[in-house]
Amino acid sequence: MAESTEYTAALDELKGSVATLTEAVDGYRKDAVDRSTVENIVTDMLEKQAQADEKAPRRSVAPSDTVAEALGKTGVDRLAALHSTPAGAIAPLVRESKEEIERFQKAGDHLLMISAIKDCKPSETRYYEENYRPMIGAALNTDNASEGADWVPTMLSPDLIDRVELQLKVLALFTEQPMPSNPFVLPGRSVSRVKLGKGVQNDADTGQTAVKKIQIATRKVTMTAAKFWGEALVSKEAEEDAIIAMLPIMEDELTRYLLFDLEDTAINGDTAAAQDTAAGFYAADDPLKNWDGLRKLALTGAKADFANAKLTVSGVRANRKLMGKYGVNPADIAHILSINEYIDILDDTSVLTLEKYGPQATILRGELGSVDSVPLIVSEKMHVDLNATGVYDNVTTNRTEAITVYRPGFRTGTRRGLTLEILRELYSEFDQDAVKISLRRAFTPVQPAATEKIVAIQYNVKT
Repeated sequence: MAESTEYTAALDELKGSVATLTEAVDGYRKDAVDRSTVENIVTDMLEKQAQADEKAPRRSVAPSDTVAEALGKTGVDRLAALHSTPAGAIAPLVRESKEEIERFQKAGDHLLMISAIKDCKPSETRYYEENYRPMIGAALNTDNASEGADWVPTMLSPDLIDRVELQLKVLALFTEQPMPSNPFVLPGRSVSRVKLGKGVQNDADTGQTAVKKIQIATRKVTMTAAKFWGEALVSKEAEEDAIIAMLPIMEDELTRYLLFDLEDTAINGDTAAAQDTAAGFYAADDPLKNWDGLRKLALTGAKADFANAKLTVSGVRANRKLMGKYGVNPADIAHILSINEYIDILDDTSVLTLEKYGPQATILRGELGSVDSVPLIVSEKMHVDLNATGVYDNVTTNRTEAITVYRPGFRTGTRRGLTLEILRELYSEFDQDAVKISLRRAFTPVQPAATEKIVAIQYNVKT
């Protein structure tokens, strides 16, 4: 209940920001407010939207029988269950607030990272004695903190993984597929249909007409995980003098960078590194090469030139028309817009903004409005510096695009979840350590993208 109340409060704050934006846009039309003010409001609103995502009810995670059994005990088993189970799922079972469980889990994460960076046992750190150990009694709901007082977590809690997952906007539009192997193959139906036969009545005992025989066609969809990674350096002095203060910053920055790379690649990825033509645009190890994104996968026949005009409702409706059967059901599609486009489309009264949805509305992660019941998703990784053909050439840099996607047409997959490692030897001569973050994700069209219009784009949209 507390989690739901917190989410409702965050959502109400977001709705208030949308209402403020709507008023600012009206002022912009009357020349009473400049555009930079409106853009600043949008940027602030996106931050509030991310905060609402973080407070959203977590995905339904039923604790296993082993976890449920451990929660009925005290000591090490209970502590392990508290640390390894998502806070939102376990808090009601132990009659603790979600915030308290998250605080305990985060302390365990910090303990593991500090001990790894300092290359010592967790119980030998000052953090263990001063911060972590005093929390054990409260976590056990007992005054007998000696039960499990020597326990330390052996792996990171779900908190970091949840933070990354909850903030993704574009990848969150699609169904996630577990990947027990890499590559992982999904069975797929044939896109084309086969006509059955016209039946006849057989009365004779010879020469009867047999039923028409057909072959059910199938195909394979192959998901291949690609790696995203990076590392941050930390000096020995920082470890010795300010490691606790440094840890939240390092965690937050690494997860934010990873999040932005995933979002960027979902939209702008190109394994051939040829989509955008500006010299030096693609780095040798650019994560944009990990998979083909929505811009790359849109067919030529599903693109339209918006003639250097500001985006309107007619533009996103035209995308649905370009998609044919894939653009029919509002529940199956989403419009992905840049910040500039979102500001411009608010000028149209056909846009239903978030504060008008009502308390029972189901809102997608990243959704800030809708057109004809199709959600508007605003992403900072939508280019606002393209040329008239929808390409970044670093010459003409004042156009953008509006993307409409058929959500069931894609799957995402995780082969390796968020992983943090401490590297010691690589920078030892510089008296530094490194914290490395990595994961392996897949993004794959499950409909044949070479023939099916599962993505549509209005390009040459004025910024």
